[in-house]
Amino acid sequence: YKAVLNESDATNLTCYHGFAPNAFGGPYLEHLFLYMLSETGRALLSLASRKYGADLDKFEPNDLNGALAPSPAVLSAIPREAVAAAMLEVRETDRFPEWAEEFFASLTSAPGPA
Repeated sequence: YKAVLNESDATNLTCYHGFAPNAFGGPYLEHLFLYMLSETGRALLSLASRKYGADLDKFEPNDLNGALAPSPAVLSAIPREAVAAAMLEVRETDRFPEWAEEFFASLTSAPGPA
């Protein structure tokens, strides 16, 4: 999938699926965008996609509602300055910061409750 952060006031066409975060997720929009770009985010979000013939993976409307995403408490562990720097790097170089990849990957390897 492709993740596009719409920073304009325009609404998307019907050929795209979009979401608007609720009041709790609003302050973390760029954090969520980075999560969607990460390898971990792509792998976890793909669990909510549908599988069709010829290896076609597709998100249908409403599929993202059941997707796994970090909570605001987890996302708040990333300093806003680091998010701003990562967003600038993605915009200017089209590269994803290694520290962000490692942060999101660490979410899947953390030990659970004993």
